[in-house]
Amino acid sequence: IAVTAEIGDVDLSEIKDVDITTIFANLLDNAIEAAEATASPYMKLKIQEVHSFRVISLVNSSSLERKKSGHMGLGLENVRHTVEKYSGTINWEQFPHKFQTSILLPRKENL
Repeated sequence: IAVTAEIGDVDLSEIKDVDITTIFANLLDNAIEAAEATASPYMKLKIQEVHSFRVISLVNSSSLERKKSGHMGLGLENVRHTVEKYSGTINWEQFPHKFQTSILLPRKENL
């Protein structure tokens, strides 16, 4: 899998370690699984601060046909609950050959 990562100077210190793990482990695990099932596998991770938000963007190659049998999406639901715990928002978009996740987390002083 071709991986591109652009990580800015972003402070995530007020987020509990278990919550950081919930977010990134689930997102990356799903992205790897989806990308591996494509002809040109890739992942692009970008973490930055924009105005008063921490922005996490993950784009990966994917196929619309890909569905795991019996898979209920619990990992992404856990990510959503964790992001909302910190007053953040999450958005998923499926395109013909890619899947994109965007997370906005307000900085602690803006909560």
